[in-house]
Amino acid sequence: MTNDESKALGLRAMAAGMEWTRGCLDGSTGMTVLAAWHIGGSTAAMAAFGLHQSHTISLWQQSNLGWPDLRDPATLGVLLAQVREAWEPHRGSDCIASTMHTGTGWGVRARYGSEGLATIVECTHETEAEALVAALESAN
Repeated sequence: MTNDESKALGLRAMAAGMEWTRGCLDGSTGMTVLAAWHIGGSTAAMAAFGLHQSHTISLWQQSNLGWPDLRDPATLGVLLAQVREAWEPHRGSDCIASTMHTGTGWGVRARYGSEGLATIVECTHETEAEALVAALESAN
C-alpha cells in the first residue's frame, strides 16, 4: 500500500468513526500515540501525547494529527477492536468479529452465539485494513 493509499484509507476510517487511542501510528508525523482523550467531553475535540521516532514526546491537538497508518500492525489491531465494539450493539455481547482471507480477498465475519456465522463484509477487499474500514463504515 502506498502512502497516498494509506492516507485515503486512514481518513476513511476516521470518517467512519475510528478514534485515536494508545498504540495508533500517525501516518503524517510518524508519531505513536501514547494517550488520547476528548477535551471537555466533546467528541470533536481531542488531544494526544505521542512518541516520535526521534524518541521525543509531544502534546498534539486533533488538528495536528494526520491519519492512522493502517499498515502498522498495532494500528490495525486498534481498528479491529473498534470494529468489534461497533458491531457488538447489533447483536449483543456474544459477538466475535474477525477478519478472514479467501481466494477472492479479505472480509469480515462475525459469530453470534447460537445464531452462527454472519458476513459483515464480503471477501472482496485487497487488504485486511480495507475490509475492516468497510466493516466500520457499515456498522454506522
